[in-house]
Parts: sequence; C-alpha cells; structure tokens
Amino acid sequence: MISWIAALVILAAESALVAALLLQHARRRRAEGAQRATEAQNSAILRAMPDLMFVVGKDGTYLDYYARDRADLYVPPERFLGKTVRDVLPRELAGVFMDAVTRAKRSVDPVVIEYTLPIQGILRYYEARLVCDELERVVCFVRDVTDSQVNVEMLRRRESDLRASYDRNRALAGRLIASQEAERERIARDLHDDLSQKLALLNIDLDQLTRRLDSQAPDLVDLAQESSRRAAEIASDIHELSHQLHPSRLKVLGLIQAMQGVCYDVGAQHDIEVDFTHAGVPPSVSPATSLCLYRITQEALHNVAKHSGSRRAAVRLSVEQGHLYLQIADQGVGFEPDSFEGAGLGLVSMSERVNHLGGRLIIRSARGAGTRIGVRVPLVVSSDVGALEQTAESA
Repeated sequence: MISWIAALVILAAESALVAALLLQHARRRRAEGAQRATEAQNSAILRAMPDLMFVVGKDGTYLDYYARDRADLYVPPERFLGKTVRDVLPRELAGVFMDAVTRAKRSVDPVVIEYTLPIQGILRYYEARLVCDELERVVCFVRDVTDSQVNVEMLRRRESDLRASYDRNRALAGRLIASQEAERERIARDLHDDLSQKLALLNIDLDQLTRRLDSQAPDLVDLAQESSRRAAEIASDIHELSHQLHPSRLKVLGLIQAMQGVCYDVGAQHDIEVDFTHAGVPPSVSPATSLCLYRITQEALHNVAKHSGSRRAAVRLSVEQGHLYLQIADQGVGFEPDSFEGAGLGLVSMSERVNHLGGRLIIRSARGAGTRIGVRVPLVVSSDVGALEQTAESA
C-alpha cells in the first residue's frame, strides 16, 4: 500500500514538474514573441524616423542624437555631444537654430526651419522640426530634402526658361506685326501716291481722247468712254485697297470714327447690317491699341461676311476699370470650339495682337449658335490729343 502511495506521489511530482516546464516554455515563447513584436515595432519606428534627430538642452547643448548614417552628420558625435549649438554650427545658422529652440519651448506646435549645410563638400538642403518635451528638452527632427529641393529648383529654372521663351516669342510676334503694318503702310502709300496718280492721269487722257474722237471717229467714242469708266473703277478699288492696307482714318479721326467707318464699309460691301455702339472711350487711345482693335474688328467682320451666313453683326467698344473691351457677335452658323487650333491665320493674328499688348482674347462659338469674340486690353491713352484734333479739323 505504501509503495502505491509513494508511486502516486512521485507521479504527481513529475506531472507538476512537466506542467511547470511547459508553462515556463509557453511563457518564454510569449516573451520571445513580444520581444520580436517590440523589435519589429522599434525597427518600423526607426525606419520612419527622419534622417537625423538631435536632443538639445534648453541652453542649446547637444544631449543625444540619432543618425541613419553617421556620414550624414555635419561633424562626428564626439565633436558636438556636450557642446552648444553655437560651438558647432556656423554663426548665422547657429543664431537661427537658437531662435527656433527658444520658440519651440514656448509653442505647443512644431517650429519648422529650413537651412543648408555643406556635407562632404556638397551643399545639402534640410528641413528641421523642433518640439519641446516635458523636461524642457528640445527634440529636433531633421530631414534631408536636397533631392526635392533640386527638383524644385530645376522646375523653377524650366519655368523661367519657358517664361523667357514665351516673352521672346511674344516680342518676336510683336515685331513681326509691326513689320507687317509698316510694309502695309508702304504698299498703301505706293498705291495711293503712285498708281492712283497714274490712273488719274490715264483717266484725264481718256477724257481728252473721247472729246477728240467725238467728231473724228464716232465709232471709237464708246470704247474710250468705257475705258475711262474702267480706269475710274480701278482707281476706286486701289483707293479702297490702300485704306484697307493702312487705316489712315485712325490717325485722322481717332478710334471711334475709324471703327464706325470699318463697320459701315464692311456692311456696305457685303450687304450686312453692323450695329456699332461705344461707351466711355476716350478720344486719344494709343496708336498701338487703336490699331489692334481696328484690325480685330476688320478681320472679325470679314469672317462674319464670309463664313457665318448671318446678315447682322454687333460690335461694342467700352471702357471698364482701366481696360478697353471689344465685343463682336453674330447669330450665324458658328463652329466647333475644338477647331480653334486649326483656325485660319485671321484668328491667330488676333491672338498675337492681343497677347503683344498684354491683353486677353476669348472666342466662344457652337454649331448653329453664332460666334462671340471678346477682347480685353489695357487702356493706354495717347498724349498727342491736340495733334489728333488738329489733323481731324484739317481733314
């Protein structure tokens, strides 16, 4: 009996020992799992950490640091730990950092500064965020933003290059427009001063020939009279062409009268009704602005006559907040906005003229809904009012 009891005691003791060993093993496995989880968490935190981290005392002394790569440090740890910011950093940057440390101790929000430092002979760009802990130590998280800063600088340079290219193109377009207008003026002057005079002399000769033939060769009188009529018609066409090439009425009468004239001329030539209104336009708009608006009106009305199919058009010129506004509208067939890019040289010329003056051109159209052209350019007043009025009176 005693032997059985002893055996049971021994068995119970062994069972307890096995259970204790199993419990200890389970606890060890849980501890190891917790340790691995902690290590993984710490590793994740370290991976999420910025490139550099410094702990600075309230007097600016470096207390601790973290660096993914010690090569990223401005100086080795033994040269900055236990020393102040002013002892380590360049004078100007040290002042910036100490000011940030002072502000961080008073603020609940992070204090952000940006700075540059030469690391291994290469200028690096950094962003630092400073926060104060409960022990009045300042923790400084530093990120190397050199790559992003280089990209930003590259984008800025490209943007600057594009802007300079745009300005050069706009200046070139302006010179081309000015050259075109100068050539138009020269051709108009040649037509008016040379061909018109020659045709006038030819017409006089034909009239004299008609009077002489009246008694000597009656059969040739009709031919001479027809030739004289055709010469007069050609002279009239050349006169009209001369005015289209160079609108002298702008210099003689001013912008409003010139706009009224082109509206009347195009309307009479193409049998369309053009309603012109204006409000608040000064009598002395600068020549460049006047020519721009005149040419756009001329081109737009010719487009109405040729392409819209509308028998009516409206033109309005007004002034608002230091800008001239030109609006031209018709109720014709219109066209698709997608076809603007493939538009003719007329629309391109309008756009270049407006861009050269620093203005804006808007074209709205749709199939069957007509076309609206809006122009806004800065109002530049000419100082030569007296000369303009005197020229108009003499005309």
